[in-house]
Amino acid sequence: MKNKKIGKIYKKIYKTMESINKIVKLEGSWIFIKIKSLPTDFIVKEHINIPIYKSLNDLINKDLKNFYIVYRLTKENISTLKLSDIFLKNNIRVGFIGLKDKYSLASQYFCFFIPNFKQINKFIKKIEDILRSIKSVKHFEFIGYIDKPLRKQDLIYNEFKIILRDIDSKELENYVEKLNLFKDFYFLNFYDDQRFPIYLNFSIDSFISILNKIKNDLFSENPHFKKEFSNDNLSNVISNYLKEIKSIFKIDFLKDKENLTKIKLDKKEILFSFEFNIFLNVLVFLAFDKKDLKIYVSKNNLMVLFDLTKENKQTIQKIIELIYKKNFNSYKNRKLFIKVNNLDFNYSKDELSRSDRYKVVLNFNLESGGYATTFIKHLIPINPVSSTKTKFIKIN
Repeated sequence: MKNKKIGKIYKKIYKTMESINKIVKLEGSWIFIKIKSLPTDFIVKEHINIPIYKSLNDLINKDLKNFYIVYRLTKENISTLKLSDIFLKNNIRVGFIGLKDKYSLASQYFCFFIPNFKQINKFIKKIEDILRSIKSVKHFEFIGYIDKPLRKQDLIYNEFKIILRDIDSKELENYVEKLNLFKDFYFLNFYDDQRFPIYLNFSIDSFISILNKIKNDLFSENPHFKKEFSNDNLSNVISNYLKEIKSIFKIDFLKDKENLTKIKLDKKEILFSFEFNIFLNVLVFLAFDKKDLKIYVSKNNLMVLFDLTKENKQTIQKIIELIYKKNFNSYKNRKLFIKVNNLDFNYSKDELSRSDRYKVVLNFNLESGGYATTFIKHLIPINPVSSTKTKFIKIN
């Protein structure tokens, strides 16, 4: 009975990918490694650095105007925005550092504005009663008080433990090799799919054609363009082409599936994130050799990624170092590259697999802004043996 149900799920996935394929006009391999099969397969924990006051009197004595109470929550099967929306509906102002995926076991910090410190006990009871009523909040802990809301700058890093499942034995060696190559190395800091509640209608052929045209034009004018580019000229060159590139995409904003009423991602933020990804796609296409690249495509996103190997790591590293040397590691204050810190891993037989397959357990840290799922996409091979879902394209 269980296998029949799994079979129906795979058929549904196949039909979905078929419909995407017709619209986006893809040619390539579908790649699938099971991630987030269980909540404990994707664990993330925030590490922050901010002055915490254990007593509210310490803040009151400083004659400060604003007071916030801080909790560390462990949640699963609920997004950060949905959780925040619940408090806002109860007229409680809430703050947080980063958005954590719904499909994860996430430990993150929330702060709540204290409207009247004289009624602090009543306010704490209200917060904790709400937390107890939310089934997706598995644990909460009082941390203390702060004098300003939580900000991105307060996050030191996110700590991840991720399990990749259903990996074919023939492919296991590929994952092990890539993971060793990525130790203390950089990956491309793309926003991943969860950032985009949109539907993209475009032709991948048109996208690649424009990128090829830009590259051919630049290198025909200056054969040493890659070696000579600097912060100003490369940034300006890419920016000059952004409007033309973005014109091939038709973006439809999707309806809110979580029924958020008080808090949502602003459309301007979403469009900026998309523009950042386009900018980084162009940079990667211009700076790296096409034979070292692969394109990830989904119904709401695309990324031109380098496919790190023993043969090309040194070349890729030199290009990244050159970009850093030219002080060109950000676009509108978002970093283009993120380093994978303290990467460790092990593998064993996958106890959830229906066949003789493996799981890989990863532990690593990322600074604020880095998407762990984007890093995972750098690991996935272009021509997979494992089950299929996600699309990659090898650029010819």
